Amino acid sequence: MLRKLPLHVLMVIVCVSSLVAAAVGAPMTYNESPMLSERVASGELPPVDERLPINPVVIEPVDEIGTYGGQLALTGVDITGIGSTYWYYIEALTRLDRDGVTIVPNIAESVTPNEEGTVWTIALREGMRWSDGMPFTTEDVLFWYEDILLNEDLTPVFPTRWISGGEKMDLEVLDDYTFQVSFAEPYGTFMMRITRFHWDEFFRPKHWLKDYHIAYTPLEELQPMVEEAGFESWYQLFNQKWNTRNEVPHTEGPPTLRAYIIEEVPADNITIKSRNPYYWRVDTAGNQLPYIDRVRVDLVSDPESVTMKILAGEVDFMGFDTQVVNLPLYRANEDRGGFEALLYTNMFGSEIVFLPNNTHEDPAYRELINDARFRQALSLAMNRPEINEVVMFGLGEPTAATVVPWSRYFKPEYRTAYAEYDPDEANRLLDSMGLTERDSDGFRIGPDGKKVHIILEFPLGEGARVPITELVREHWQAVGIDVTLQIIDGSLWWSRMESNSQHMSLWHMDRSTDILFTLEPIWFIPVQTWHGWGIAWTQWYLSGGTTGEEPPDEIKELYAAFERMNSTVDEDERLRLGHEILQSQAENVWTIGTVGSLPHVVIVSNRLANIVPEEEGQWGYDGYFATLMDSVQWYLKD
Repeated sequence: MLRKLPLHVLMVIVCVSSLVAAAVGAPMTYNESPMLSERVASGELPPVDERLPINPVVIEPVDEIGTYGGQLALTGVDITGIGSTYWYYIEALTRLDRDGVTIVPNIAESVTPNEEGTVWTIALREGMRWSDGMPFTTEDVLFWYEDILLNEDLTPVFPTRWISGGEKMDLEVLDDYTFQVSFAEPYGTFMMRITRFHWDEFFRPKHWLKDYHIAYTPLEELQPMVEEAGFESWYQLFNQKWNTRNEVPHTEGPPTLRAYIIEEVPADNITIKSRNPYYWRVDTAGNQLPYIDRVRVDLVSDPESVTMKILAGEVDFMGFDTQVVNLPLYRANEDRGGFEALLYTNMFGSEIVFLPNNTHEDPAYRELINDARFRQALSLAMNRPEINEVVMFGLGEPTAATVVPWSRYFKPEYRTAYAEYDPDEANRLLDSMGLTERDSDGFRIGPDGKKVHIILEFPLGEGARVPITELVREHWQAVGIDVTLQIIDGSLWWSRMESNSQHMSLWHMDRSTDILFTLEPIWFIPVQTWHGWGIAWTQWYLSGGTTGEEPPDEIKELYAAFERMNSTVDEDERLRLGHEILQSQAENVWTIGTVGSLPHVVIVSNRLANIVPEEEGQWGYDGYFATLMDSVQWYLKD
């Protein structure tokens, strides 16, 4: 089981880590890739010790000191995800260590709260540079705060995550490498929050972006660029320039703090990235990371094409678009494809979580779905053992929607609440609601005189969504609830969910480990319009009551618990509030889990080294996927 450290311990770890590093001493002699040595020799780059901060982050390799060189082969379906190596090399002020629990320094050398948790002092790494060689300082932090966060054109709605006690957070620069953020009330989870946000929060390259900002460049100079880009306003141009998911060569796009930069885009579906010469991490021998010189990403049209590339041995690493249901296929082709299929710990609370929309506009449907007995009956009618055996080869465990078993918020009774297969009890609950009349096909008649019918909409993606939903449809139809499955395009799915148009949807159940359960308990409290189960309630909450629909008192109580859980610096109180939220979920079945504790298949080529071993590996959004593995210390054996 993973170590579980309370927040006050996590804060101490972050605050003292820089002192420990100073005591033991960072490596005094640094080495670099031969491809960079050539650029140094030609005068194109300064020496490596001038490109690194005074106190770089030191990464201990998983197995051994690696060797430089080579090109990593990746693939993926979506350019906004794996296609841009988005989830492989994320950098935030602080980060999760490989255990998936402990918070350690990263871009920030230290983070220190005051006793009340209202003021947080953050020290950056002196001498750190952007990928174009320009210094990274608090000027970049102040630019983000004053010119982006406080600019109503760029930030029309101030993010609620940076509001405390009804007041916006304040940011003050103390010197070139130190700044403070202050809140009106305690912000006990600030450390968690800065671990979970990266290039969109707390820093942006002022020297590069100011050319597109009206505070620094007159509108008459911006207007030709705005028109050429096909926009109507300067802030649209600005947002496009900062969209780091745009796969454009580094010479055309913004500088970064990440390990790789775009070298070229030779075709619409291919991106080549090369190492950032100013990357600020080294290994324990003083070798500047990453070890691998280049990354090639080949985009494909569908998950099946990813599978074909894996089987053909064309991929060095893959954790996206892999399925447990394909495990026999992977294992049968390991020798031929030159890879190994590893089973990592899945960070999902449930492979799939069903999301009944409690605020749907149809009054007859709402009357049913708002009755806890209806949701309880749906959960009891679900034959989770069958799903586990048929789809998951018996590798998982039946579960209600709750946090992962190694979470400090976990209780076994949360996992089993209304999760046993009991169709008799499901029928009894439905009968008790007055749904006793049935049509000629055996489906129950609802309060509007029509058969009870659920339209389940979802996009294809992670998890075995189709085989699971096909079984669940059979389970629910067996107790008289008709179900239509609608697989729709991802963008249409998003828009329909946010417009409150769906009966029910589903997603893979991430945000189930300690940090993200605390920050974004979206499966248990309607705090986001995407992945939502009470869309109009969420709109009411996020707008401060100006839009949407006022929720019932029990939902308001959950909102209050959520806000208190994030503000308190009392860890015992945070734990109590977390249990209050999960107890409400267990009793009310706001969302419906399926099978949990499943392994996740990760494909690793035989030439890729320093991979976290199977017994220690974790995979999921909560750990930023491959970022959790310190992917910069991977190297290629050949």
